[in-house]
Formats: sequence, structure tokens, C-alpha cells
Amino acid sequence: GILSQADYRALKEAREFLLRVRSFLHIRAGMAQEILTFDEQVWLAKHLGCTDRPHLLAVEQFMQQYYRHTMGLHAALMRFVERCRRRTLW
Repeated sequence: GILSQADYRALKEAREFLLRVRSFLHIRAGMAQEILTFDEQVWLAKHLGCTDRPHLLAVEQFMQQYYRHTMGLHAALMRFVERCRRRTLW
């Protein structure tokens, strides 16, 4: 198909993670909150189960997860767009 199993899994996991982050932001703010400030990063890290380690703070772990998911999302979507382009060329 046009979307590989690995890309489908990456998209699904990124969606679940980002929706969870967004929901927690809304709960914390008591309203729609779409800005991920440093204070929110620290709060989210704690509430998503990250804990400080000797060489890696909880907030750093959270942001690593965030970037892993957003970069995976970007890469999967770029591959998808490229496959669509190839299918439309004569």
C-alpha cells in the first residue's frame, strides 16, 4: 500500500501521544491550551510518568519522547507524500 506498517504504527503512536499531551494541557489550564511552555513541559513530564535520573531530568525525557514522536510523524508523512507523488506521475 501507500503507507507501510511501520509508518502506520509511527503515525498511530504519535497521534496517541500528542492527543494525550494536548488533553493534559487542557486539563491543567482549565481551557483549550495549545502552547507548550517550559512550565507545562515540567508538569507534563511528572504527570506522564517521567522521573529524574542521574544524567537525564524528567522534563528532558518528556521532550525526547515529544521530539521522537513529532520527528517520526514528519518522516512518515514525507514518505507518504513522496509515494503519492510517484503514483501520480505518468
